[in-house]
Amino acid sequence: MLRRLEEALRAALEAPFAHLFPEQVQPLEMAAALREAMTASRRHTPEGSFAHNEYTLRLSLADHRSLASIITSLERELASHLREFAATEGLQVGAAVTVLVAPDDGLGQGQMRCGSAFAVRPAARLEGVSGPGAKGHSWPLAERTAIGRSAECDIRLEDLVVSRHHAEVAWCLVHYELRDLGSQNGSHVNGQPTTRSALADRDLVELGLTQLRFRLV
Repeated sequence: MLRRLEEALRAALEAPFAHLFPEQVQPLEMAAALREAMTASRRHTPEGSFAHNEYTLRLSLADHRSLASIITSLERELASHLREFAATEGLQVGAAVTVLVAPDDGLGQGQMRCGSAFAVRPAARLEGVSGPGAKGHSWPLAERTAIGRSAECDIRLEDLVVSRHHAEVAWCLVHYELRDLGSQNGSHVNGQPTTRSALADRDLVELGLTQLRFRLV
């Protein structure tokens, strides 16, 4: 599997841009450094295995200058390589992996340094689509947002088919996740019943008779 990933990267970068790469810094070496950083960032939780999704690959000033005309393509292909590597390793990285190739005047030619982190939690909201008292309302999401009929919930719904503490939306390192809290009538995402589901922009969340649209801001 790794060989297939490397062959894809070689075809995308080495073939068309081989003359631009310094002898000491090659795409496969960059990819290997990034994979090592991703593996080192691995975090196991009850919700699954996660890895960082923001990477900075630092090169010497001279090496970075020689690659200036293809930096955008290089970053895009390395990010794609990391996304596929994460999939083969069973690592959750969210909707996007980013790679920034940056100059570092503290490095000599042929040297590289890699850093990584989890992306900052993006702003998101739930928008009322239908259901008693929900249509037209919009609720911003925090790291953990409780939903139900109880006055204790962050999003209080008037729907009598919704349980008092029905579900919650929680930020889980790389994505927002809907979690059913043992509700009587269950929770659905895009028409499918679920007890736990990662949310993508525009997903439709159904609780009882109420429909809510998940939106990244």
